[in-house]
Amino acid sequence: MSSHARRVKNSLWVLFSFIPIFNGLGFVYIGNKTSNHKLFVSGLIYEMPWVLYNLTYTNMSIANIFIFLSVLSMFISLIHGIIVVLSNDEIYDSKYDFSDVEKPFTSLWIIFSFILFLNGFGFIYLFLKTKKKELLYEGLFYELAWVLYMMLFSLPFIGNFALFLALLIHLISIIRSFMVHFDLLREYKSKGESLSKRMNSKTQKSTVELEKTNENIVWEKKIDEKADENIIKERKIDENTIDPSFKPYIIEINELNKQYGLKSKNLSELINKRFSSSDITYERFMNVLKSSNTIFEKESTAAVDIIRLSGHSSPNILKAVEEKTNVLKSIIAKVDELTEELILKSAGNEKDEQDLKGLVEDMEDLIDSVKDYY
Repeated sequence: MSSHARRVKNSLWVLFSFIPIFNGLGFVYIGNKTSNHKLFVSGLIYEMPWVLYNLTYTNMSIANIFIFLSVLSMFISLIHGIIVVLSNDEIYDSKYDFSDVEKPFTSLWIIFSFILFLNGFGFIYLFLKTKKKELLYEGLFYELAWVLYMMLFSLPFIGNFALFLALLIHLISIIRSFMVHFDLLREYKSKGESLSKRMNSKTQKSTVELEKTNENIVWEKKIDEKADENIIKERKIDENTIDPSFKPYIIEINELNKQYGLKSKNLSELINKRFSSSDITYERFMNVLKSSNTIFEKESTAAVDIIRLSGHSSPNILKAVEEKTNVLKSIIAKVDELTEELILKSAGNEKDEQDLKGLVEDMEDLIDSVKDYY
């Protein structure tokens, strides 16, 4: 969309000034959108003569004064609106553009607020999409005003008052719909920007870490053939100087290291294929894998250190080594489970939000279980 077209689109609110009774709502709308309290209050002032007219229409001598003020406010609001459109460039600032905001609701819900008897349904719809209970209560309150009118409309004086009250609450619901709508848009926009910044930071940090081949990432040390040969060679030399009862454990630890290196790399590649690096789910999966790598490296090193420093075997030493190797096996089993689950999840055509949420929760459970090995 060109800048001219965007400017025209953002000026359509001034058309409210041509509509009797609603001529102040354009200012309420733009005031909420730009957080401009002066424009918001101006809209309320332009609406006030119409409210007073409806309150006093049974007394024509007084009502005529307010109908005159209402028409006058309509002309003033029209001139004021044109002046704002032509001179206030702030309302066209890109920071007030919410067109690209990812939100779980459609903006068309505001239309309900303009429909008599249905003006509370927009808030109820919004509750269903955002799960904010206060919106449900507010929508029910607006509908209750019409229920009260339907019960009392046959009573001469009370019925008229109930109608006025319902219309007044109807106008309030329209004003509130603008306020709630833009509050939610700012909330979701803020969340999106915060997430984008966080993911960019994480991506940059991950790139730096991947360039450091010997820091924190187990599979990069295990998959590199030269490094792997050096580790095995070093431990084979150690086998000649240690108690023979330790040799099966050295062989087993070497094998577990190679297995985990391959499985960890495969899981990393699967995560990169399954998720975009800008996706928060990608970050959670990678955090699980990184935590698992750190724990595996720590436990593997601890097992070898126990053997190297012991000099001779004993039931307690062998038990400690067995506990470490069991931890290594358990971590590999967890990685296998996660890999299998990701492969199965990837087989579907589309993933809805609930499925993805469940998968993330499963991953977080995995993090908690792996941390028990520390």
